[in-house]
Amino acid sequence: MAFPTTPILDDFNTTGSQALTARTGWGATTFGGGARGTYSTDATPTLATSSAIAGNFWNSSSVDCEAYVTVAAFDNVNDTMKVAARITVAGSSPTFYCIECDFGTTTDFQLVKYVAGGRTLLATSAQAVVANDGVGISVIGSQVTSYFRSGLGGSWVQKDTVSDGSITGSGFIGGFQHDFSFTSRFDEFGGGAPGVAPPAEQRRVASWITRSGGR
Repeated sequence: MAFPTTPILDDFNTTGSQALTARTGWGATTFGGGARGTYSTDATPTLATSSAIAGNFWNSSSVDCEAYVTVAAFDNVNDTMKVAARITVAGSSPTFYCIECDFGTTTDFQLVKYVAGGRTLLATSAQAVVANDGVGISVIGSQVTSYFRSGLGGSWVQKDTVSDGSITGSGFIGGFQHDFSFTSRFDEFGGGAPGVAPPAEQRRVASWITRSGGR
């Protein structure tokens, strides 16, 4: 299956800092368990950033869903970054699937589920993540799949896929970070209910227009 099949939802282009909870399309509350902060845009003006543990979800749900981001910066020694799909519980004991880039190693690219706050590792790939790479996840029925894109001009590649029926029903997509250095940033958040992907050339042109217009 082609990935992604959905558009970029937010490129975070703005003239100043703005909490994602105040931006059109994002949920008014945060997710990730316990008292979490919100991501904010920064003044560059193209990134989502946080100075604390933070999680935000896009306020539109579907049963089958995909989510992806461009990683603008990632401290793979001190930070954890998650791109989540089928978020069905967003409170102190969250439930969702995610692709998780873990601190403490440069190569942990993990497919994980959280059910009532409990973490279960589903699969791991030896994949380093650096600035300009893409990270994505899709949940179609009981099939949970992780994706990686090397650099801005790379193609999306499927990494791991597993069958898991623990989380059912309609859910949200979002991003979450838990770190110590708070230097991780992401750009070009996209996703939603899977559709029909445009030709690769159209996707490259659309991405170029988005990034050029923001800078």
